[in-house]
Amino acid sequence: MKKRKISVIVPIYNVEKYLVKCIESIINQDYKNLEIILIDDGSIDSSGTIVDKYKRQDKRIIAIHQSNKGLSNTRNVGIKKATGDYISFIDGDDYLDRDYYSTLINHIKNQDMIVFGYKQVNYEGKCLSENKLKHADFSKFRFVSACTKMYKRSFLVDNNILFYNVKPAEDAIFMSKCYSKTNKIEVIDYIGYNYVVNLSSITHTKENKKNIPINEILDKIMENINSILQWNSVTHVSYFCQKTFLFLVIEKSKTMEYSEMKKEYDQSLQHFLNLMGQNKLKMRITPINGDTLRNSLVINFYTILYKLKLDYLFLKLLEKTQYKK
Repeated sequence: MKKRKISVIVPIYNVEKYLVKCIESIINQDYKNLEIILIDDGSIDSSGTIVDKYKRQDKRIIAIHQSNKGLSNTRNVGIKKATGDYISFIDGDDYLDRDYYSTLINHIKNQDMIVFGYKQVNYEGKCLSENKLKHADFSKFRFVSACTKMYKRSFLVDNNILFYNVKPAEDAIFMSKCYSKTNKIEVIDYIGYNYVVNLSSITHTKENKKNIPINEILDKIMENINSILQWNSVTHVSYFCQKTFLFLVIEKSKTMEYSEMKKEYDQSLQHFLNLMGQNKLKMRITPINGDTLRNSLVINFYTILYKLKLDYLFLKLLEKTQYKK
């Protein structure tokens, strides 16, 4: 029986410090039937040279060099280039355990995608945290990262699911599209993806956080919510929406003082509530099995303050704990 092929899409931008470990972890997988698509997105360091070196060494590698298009557009190039039965994403500064693809291929059968956790590690490889998923209904929503999933390629292609070019929530929008098109999803308690904490990466830059277009991101996510409700409970979907909104607020608050953030927050909150109302959803206080206790406490604490009309205290707390000049 012919082994199923996995297309591995790796967007690469100025990650020379991490890239060798990333590529080595892919080519040395114990599952060999891989199509490895390395896309150098206009790097100005030696990343492109590293890509070409490995292409000469491994015939499974497809090397693409392009002018800088950003993460979303680069991943979309990979999706359109892929020919495998399945698609997997890995960021160029992360790496995989050796049994990563053999484990995933053994789990995915008729599902459109499988969902799993990850390890957070530092540059030296020391594990900082293990983030496993429970076998609970909400677990598939817990991580919005596109990298902690493997997808049937035909599912993405047939439903025209591509990344929307917005930072830093391209993954959340992409996953909301996926959730709106299928319920054939399996959660597994595997953590073979190693997310390397890289403070210079796109998601950690101050300018990127300050320019988060909260309303635009909410619009793109919420346009999929009615379809997601076909297969998921109102409680879980409401919590997912609240969590997404609060994540955006918290990230943006890291770059803004209270007075400036309060204006942004008031406008975005009203927009969010309007979108929730259009989908017959409302802010709920509810315990969730499948998310971390910490996340659940933060989201419910905020929701209680909101219902008491004291949510400005949450912003004050964010300024004290999050804001950095």
